[in-house]
Amino acid sequence: MPLSPEKTHLIRVVAHDAVEQTLTTMGIDAANPIDVQQDMAHLRASRLGATATKKLVRKTIVPIIVVGVATAIWSGFGDAISDLLGRSKRG
Repeated sequence: MPLSPEKTHLIRVVAHDAVEQTLTTMGIDAANPIDVQQDMAHLRASRLGATATKKLVRKTIVPIIVVGVATAIWSGFGDAISDLLGRSKRG
């Protein structure tokens, strides 16, 4: 059974008001859709930048830690060999 034009209009008005009120509650100005689109584009760019930064930090920190651990192991190995050979590095 199709809806009457009056009911269709009422449904549209109520839905429009509900959506506008919801967006306003969320801090989004539904009257300026271009500004909202630009804000969303900025948020996306910020998120992508943050993700790229996290990846870069991981790619940088992991090698630094590996080199630090390897250096500590090598230094300990060198000290152990020096002690075995009777050569003390200490004063």
